Amino acid sequence: MTEKDRSPFNRPHLEPNVDEKSTLLSNTDDSDGAGTTDYRKFRALEIKTTWRHWLIGPIVFAYMFAMLCSFFALVEYTNNYFMNQEYSKANISSNESADLFCNPNSSSAIYAAEMTATSEASTWNLYFALASGVPAIIANMIFGSYTDAFGRKFLLTIGIVGTTLRLGTAALIIHLELPIVFLLIACFIEGCSGQYATTLQVSLAYIADITKPGPHRMYGIIFIEVVIGIGLSLASLVSGYIIEGYGYMITFATMAGVLILNLVFMFFVLPETLSKEKRRNDNTLIGQLKASVSFFVVNDSENRLWKYRLVTVIHALCNLSYLPRTTTETLYQLGQPFCWSPTRVGTYSALRAAVILVIGLGSVKFLEKFMDEVWICIIGTASYGAAFLWTAFVTDDTSYWIIIAVGMFGPLSTTMQRSILSHLTPPEKQGAIFSVVGTLEIVCTLVANASTSYIYAATVSYMRGLVFLVLGGYDVICIILTLLLKICWSIERRRAGYKPFSPEIIVSDDT
Repeated sequence: MTEKDRSPFNRPHLEPNVDEKSTLLSNTDDSDGAGTTDYRKFRALEIKTTWRHWLIGPIVFAYMFAMLCSFFALVEYTNNYFMNQEYSKANISSNESADLFCNPNSSSAIYAAEMTATSEASTWNLYFALASGVPAIIANMIFGSYTDAFGRKFLLTIGIVGTTLRLGTAALIIHLELPIVFLLIACFIEGCSGQYATTLQVSLAYIADITKPGPHRMYGIIFIEVVIGIGLSLASLVSGYIIEGYGYMITFATMAGVLILNLVFMFFVLPETLSKEKRRNDNTLIGQLKASVSFFVVNDSENRLWKYRLVTVIHALCNLSYLPRTTTETLYQLGQPFCWSPTRVGTYSALRAAVILVIGLGSVKFLEKFMDEVWICIIGTASYGAAFLWTAFVTDDTSYWIIIAVGMFGPLSTTMQRSILSHLTPPEKQGAIFSVVGTLEIVCTLVANASTSYIYAATVSYMRGLVFLVLGGYDVICIILTLLLKICWSIERRRAGYKPFSPEIIVSDDT
């Protein structure tokens, strides 16, 4: 028997005429070569999927493109804001600073100004993260669960509107040349809508509605990851040119316009997947929060409790490693010894995103022939960890570009973790589980940005790359826990007496 046959993630085929309230015992192999499974297998919602349902992809793409363009603009605007302040204090002209920005003389006034400005910019990135992250935690806990009661488009609208308000407010603040402290207001507004996590979690729940459990569900989640990656790639490439050609205010205003058009398109074209009769009956706030918390406090006959807990911890560690990457790495690239321009920073990010899409996420179809989701997750985590450890010690441009190849499998980790959590969960609770995922990612973003900003600001003067050693350390711990998940899950399955090609499928009877 091969390792693939023994895997707890191999999925049995669901016969179409099976009573949905009964269990199914099959003693024959299925056409897909599926083996055994030891977690609950739930049927998908009975939705006649059309091409309009897959428009969730372009909608998520447009949102991520606009949001990420504004994100790069905010990081670079903050860095530029404090650079100008420090140059003014040191009586350094902009022309002089442009010529001597990368002067290796650590005693020069420009070097001192650059160190101070970078440290201050890193600190303010922390303030922005707090202003948006703290209210986003509460918003995701509330709004995320309510998507199972009010539908998917309800939450999608909240996410797009919140980010649109942030971009419009930021554009106005920059146009009026107000102090940078006013940008905290813009970040707080978006935080009250749940930040980007609302759009991410509802898109995953939407995909869970229109795909069948098993490989289709996994590929659906990868589809969302791909459109996010395309948005990141294009935003990385375009944002630098827009910023250098038109300035920060135009960048924010343009992206706000993109989101307004996206909202109109979503409202009139995208179908709702969760009809009223399929929504949860308990619409109270307490009831919705209980639905989310129950995953981690209530066990069942399938013993899913420890799986939920461990996979969530693993997912948190992966998020702690890669979520703060863009902010810290952008400052890292703008400073010495690289001194990259915004355009070059964008080109690097765009190329990395493209490689991840084509080779990284594109490798799933090949990898699944030889291993299950857990092993693919380990490969992704190891790829992320190696890239961070390399970044900590890189000193030249050529080596920095090679890091793209080292880390190209990284996103496979979080993709597989979301797939596992979705497969553990019945259809009527997909919104609740992704609410947990969204809230977790916001918490991780907040903690990660706070810790990395503090570490980078404190160590930038003597070891710029120290923060990346910390991020790589998270991935090392994540690999150990993922191996533990694999071992314990396999042991539990053997003890329970699961036999190849004799799976017990328990279909949800929750109301």
